[in-house]
Amino acid sequence: MALIRLNLLVWLLASGIVLLPLVYYKFSMSLNAFISLEITLILAIITLLILRLNRQTISATFFGPRLTLSLVTTLSISMFISAYMEMTLIGHLSMFSLLVMLIGFTIAAVGRGKPIYRITLAMAAIGTLSVALYGSYTPSFGNDTWRDIMIAEQLLLRGRIEALTARHDAYPIPVVPLLYATASFATGTDPLWTSAIVGLVYLFLLPLSVYTLSRRILGDLPTTSYSAILISVTPLAVIWSFGFIPQAYSLTLGILAFLSLLAGGKKAEKAFPFILLSTSLVLGHGGVATFFLLLMIWLILWGRSEDASASLGRYIWPYLIPYSMLFIMYFVYTTLVYPLISGYTSVIEAIKAFLSGQKILVATSPYAQQPVVAVLSYIPISVIVTSSLTLLVDENTPRWMKLTIFLLLVMLAIALIGSQAFPALDALRYLGFPSTTFLAIFASLGLSRIAERKTPGLIYFIALLLLATTSFVFSGAIMPDNPFTASPYAGPSIYGLITYSEAQNLKYISYNLINMNILTDWRSGAYMSYTLVKDNYDPHWIGHGNRFTRNYIEILYAGSYGYVVTPHELINKLQQGYMFLVRGNGLEMPESFYNINSKFIDFIYLNYNIIYNSNNIIII
Repeated sequence: MALIRLNLLVWLLASGIVLLPLVYYKFSMSLNAFISLEITLILAIITLLILRLNRQTISATFFGPRLTLSLVTTLSISMFISAYMEMTLIGHLSMFSLLVMLIGFTIAAVGRGKPIYRITLAMAAIGTLSVALYGSYTPSFGNDTWRDIMIAEQLLLRGRIEALTARHDAYPIPVVPLLYATASFATGTDPLWTSAIVGLVYLFLLPLSVYTLSRRILGDLPTTSYSAILISVTPLAVIWSFGFIPQAYSLTLGILAFLSLLAGGKKAEKAFPFILLSTSLVLGHGGVATFFLLLMIWLILWGRSEDASASLGRYIWPYLIPYSMLFIMYFVYTTLVYPLISGYTSVIEAIKAFLSGQKILVATSPYAQQPVVAVLSYIPISVIVTSSLTLLVDENTPRWMKLTIFLLLVMLAIALIGSQAFPALDALRYLGFPSTTFLAIFASLGLSRIAERKTPGLIYFIALLLLATTSFVFSGAIMPDNPFTASPYAGPSIYGLITYSEAQNLKYISYNLINMNILTDWRSGAYMSYTLVKDNYDPHWIGHGNRFTRNYIEILYAGSYGYVVTPHELINKLQQGYMFLVRGNGLEMPESFYNINSKFIDFIYLNYNIIYNSNNIIII
């Protein structure tokens, strides 16, 4: 019976591969999303064919080199040295740092030894690279991170939340800026660098918490540590270590809250850490808090009737009421109610738009489409999904786990639909990110099921890991300006960074802005805005820009919230009296400018006055 069911699923997935081009033609789907889905279906079919084989016992060691502390240390130092030397000698990352990172992740995937060494090697490879990048580029590498940094700076200057002019309705209590401000006040560090340090802490904390939760739920399997490896090579998760956001803050605390419930001890002893962590989770981000509320309810509905050692629901149900009350009070009695309802409504509208073959655009400018190479950023998610699907067809998987995986897959599907039909909704970040993280926990058990299928299963297990790690490295998500990767055109990635010499020029320009309106890329605009906030200016966010009330300064961010600057838009802004600030590789940021090439810039230089020209920064 099981074999018949597997054969039926293989034929259904094969039919999906054939019919998916019709879906691509009919519905609002990008080419890279279509290719990503095709890859996922192909991997799923191979997985089902592997599962037809008989099982065998697997060990905790494989055929790779033995992982030791000295090897992990050597590879980490090599990653730092290669990145630092390349940026010093040629000005950007190149082949050598790419090879060292590829070797590091390959050894982490197939190496033998303690799981903690495997996880440490993956985290150290990214961490040392980030330290090297901070030696050449000024933080922050994120977009929304700048908003939290500015709020933190205002908190330090004015001392209370009521005095803030930089606000966001989705964060009535700005927890992350409060974290930056508190840490900066205690250590004397600039909030800009505090955000970078918090990002590094997140880089280590997320994989470790995912691994620990995997062990609590699944037991000490030979493959449990691969949950941390998979999340470490997923750009959608690891990119936030370079630009920390409230979603990453709340998700990490949510996982820690789950861990506090699974710890030993009496219920009363576990209540305090859970309430403390869940309070920070709810205050951090309403969308992620909603995700955890739905997940808790789902686990309680389907898991309480099963064995306590195998179900999260039996641990969670006593704490659902206090968590729900906290969420509802924060939802009802603050301004959070408006952005959350708007978010829920937008998800529904995105699904309706997708089913009708339409796309919702928030700006008149064309939306910056990602090219085919962006697929590399999403292949690790395909591997996670494929490994999780294994548990849906495995007879030994508990019912609560199958239903939970099904819920997470549905949420990930909704996130994908939202990203295609309503790009500005950023559904992959709000819904896809937490769904993928929890799927990675179960994916480690799915990998174990695959590896049990004799030699073909073990080979396929290694192939899936190498596919995920290789795709991550060549996506260039964390390797800006590397010509041998897909950066800056791959999905979530960092690029167009500001060098320290450019930062000095931007500071000088900011201090001399009087009655000026400027259009520039969002990185330059954010850095100038932060400089003005430090000088006690009052920022107010407007649409896709940032306006300062003092001296009538307005800075428009190209590439923020769907605002893409076309040649026509640029000419209009120049005619309206805006100045155009051109910074080095700022024009190469694909989501900021559309069809503004070197020839068009030469045309602008000939027809408009250049009022500032210094060190790769020009103001027209």
